[in-house]
Amino acid sequence: MVRCGNLLEENKPDVCDVCGAISVEFEVFGPFYAADDEHLGQLSPDRILAILTQTPDEIEEALAGGDEARLSQKPSPEEWSVKEIMGHIFETDDPFVRRIDALLDKSAYSQPVPPWKTHEGKGYESMSKQELFVWMHSVRTKTLERIAQMAPQNWVVSGFMLGGSRTVLDIGTWPANHDRGHLTQIRRMGSAPQRD
Repeated sequence: MVRCGNLLEENKPDVCDVCGAISVEFEVFGPFYAADDEHLGQLSPDRILAILTQTPDEIEEALAGGDEARLSQKPSPEEWSVKEIMGHIFETDDPFVRRIDALLDKSAYSQPVPPWKTHEGKGYESMSKQELFVWMHSVRTKTLERIAQMAPQNWVVSGFMLGGSRTVLDIGTWPANHDRGHLTQIRRMGSAPQRD
């Protein structure tokens, strides 16, 4: 990723096709659950809300013409299908909300199942595209309703979480960046030719 916001999930190009940055200016970031800091940078509350609000519609738009079988197909045995990625994105809403609540309530947070495994075994790859669209809108609506209850000063509340001192804004940044990263992946996979 470069400062203009261009996200790529492949090798770095020589030059960014959006802003012209050269390859050394690209920054690599790990998954949102990695031990290092989020390399995409902290977002404002308004930007977090905008991204979280837009993601379900953007996924629908990206997959409007997607073939059901193709969206259920794994690129390889180790990779997720598009439908599994959709399940994964919105399964992480629950840990996000619970982390916010733990910081605001000054209570302990635990995650017995890592967020990147919460979608496993739930059959998302067998659901129809339309069922997934309805489900993801429902999940995200509840998440946005919870965020809407927060006062502006709640975003700066801090506490120890995920191995370090975190604010609610830090915790809010990761699902937004997580959405952005996986949306790029969905767009790429949804438009890629089917492998035989």
